[in-house]
Amino acid sequence: MTSTFERVIGFLFFAGFIAADLLIGHVAAVKVMGLACAVCGISWMWRKSVGVGIEGREPSFFLTGAAARLAGLLMLAVGAAMLFRSAGVACLFGWSTDPLCP
Repeated sequence: MTSTFERVIGFLFFAGFIAADLLIGHVAAVKVMGLACAVCGISWMWRKSVGVGIEGREPSFFLTGAAARLAGLLMLAVGAAMLFRSAGVACLFGWSTDPLCP
């Protein structure tokens, strides 16, 4: 089950994402999402456990040990890509109106 701390952090990142999108723009919202992914990846590596299953239900199984660290590292890499290449990620998601987006 998700702890209260994880729920509060998740809500704060969600609220930050919405606020950044509305007040600053899509690129800032992608940066907030990247930061959330990076924090999630670090959390998985630190806890050495990742629950896998359907949202809202108990996890079907857990990735532990090296598999959890690998999943955390991949999530951290996705977050870093979103942080450092946020304009390209906004184009990839179709959120940007930049004429240079394909």
